[in-house]
This record gives sequence, structure tokens and C-alpha cells, in this order.
Amino acid sequence: MQEAWLDVHQGGQTNRYAFSGVRTRVGGEGCDVVLAETPGVPASSSELHIWMSPPRVVYIGRGDPPLLDGRVLEQAPLESGSSLQWRGAVLVFGQGASVLEELEEDPGQDASDGAAGAIPDEVAGRIRSGLLADLNLTDKQAVKRWRAAVIASEFDSAACARELLAGEQVPPGDTRMLERATRLQRDLLMSAHQRGAKGVRRRARAATRTGAAYVLANLIAISIYTLVVLAVMLLVRVEYGTSFDGFIDRILGVFDR
Repeated sequence: MQEAWLDVHQGGQTNRYAFSGVRTRVGGEGCDVVLAETPGVPASSSELHIWMSPPRVVYIGRGDPPLLDGRVLEQAPLESGSSLQWRGAVLVFGQGASVLEELEEDPGQDASDGAAGAIPDEVAGRIRSGLLADLNLTDKQAVKRWRAAVIASEFDSAACARELLAGEQVPPGDTRMLERATRLQRDLLMSAHQRGAKGVRRRARAATRTGAAYVLANLIAISIYTLVVLAVMLLVRVEYGTSFDGFIDRILGVFDR
């Protein structure tokens, strides 16, 4: 793997922070790299998220975004020597040559195992980020930016997944993600069943069955109502001796004119 670090120049001092994980948070208290408060620069809850695969910086929050080599950014790739100016500090990204580590097991086997494990993680992360966007459970501004990127044909699925996952806002005990994932799983399971000529025939048969059932249900309902009316007429005839013949003749006479 490659060594990577961040040199922080602030207040006349320089500190170097080595990256040890996939993501490093830079900002205020609670972050991996804590920037000192600078006089004249308002405090902010915003953060910079630096990702290592591939090297990339994402601005999370509100307020004045950082500058990368003099240009305003919200997200951008990083390379060795990239300079970020933010909150009164200058952050210089560095990356060294490959470092060989002693491995007790077969290196080839470990490399293949690591690659095999990374792919499912990437797949799961991208699906989860899509579910978060669909359910409005992540940073809404990030969702808007990535929708605009899709329209502009500038979509980067890996970077999108990282940013949406970083802004995840799922309340404890919330089951909406699980329910939506279940529906998605079912839809994907049945997608092949609904494609092609066979799928068209299935949908046509289903529509035909639905239409026939609708007509049959209405015929049954009309028949029931008719039988109820006839039963009432017979009951009135038997109990009270009232005949509806004259009433029916008058109705028919209207149509004979």
C-alpha cells in the first residue's frame, strides 16, 4: 500500500498527520485532524472528508468551502502536493512510494482475498447510498449535487456513494431502510420474469384476467340488485295487494310515444 499524510500549516506551526483509515475527517473537535481556532475566522461545524481509494476530498457542511490550489471546491480528486486552504490553515496532501510489509501468509493469496472482499463492500456501499438518497436519509445538498452530476453526465458512483454514506442520517431503530431494501430485492428478483416477450405475454394475461374479473364482478352485483328489487315487489304484492303493472305500463308508454 502507499503511505499518505497531511501536513497542516497553521499559526506558524506545521504538523504532519498520517492517514491510517479509508476516510479521515478534518475540522473541529471530534475529528481525526483537529484544526485550531484562528482569530478572525468564525468557528464552523463543517468538515473535510479525505478518502484514500482513490485520494479525494469532500466538503461536508455549510459556510465558506475550502480552496484547492486556489480554486473553490466541494469535492475534488487529490494528488501528492495538492494544497487546501481552509479555516486559516494550509493543508498539503502527500503520498509516498509503495511500502512493503512482511507477510506471514502467502502474499498472492492475501492480495486476492483483499480484492475479493473489497468488491462486495463497494457494491453494498453503493446500494446503501442509493437507498439513503431515495428515502431522504442523507445530506440533501449532496443528493442535489449528484443528481445534477447525473444529468450532466459527470456521475462518479464511487465518490457519490462515499459522500452520501458520510452524510447518513438514519435515526436509531428506523426500519425504513430495511423495508425499502426488501422491496428492491423483490423487484430485482422478479425483473427477469417481467422482461422480454414472455414478460409482455404475462402482463397481457394478467391485464385480461383483471378486466374479465371486473366485468364479472359488476354483472354479479347488478344481478343481485335486480333480484333484491324483484323480491321487494313480490313481497309488496303479496302483503299489500299492490300491483306494479300500471307503473310499468306507464314507463313503457313513455318510450312508445
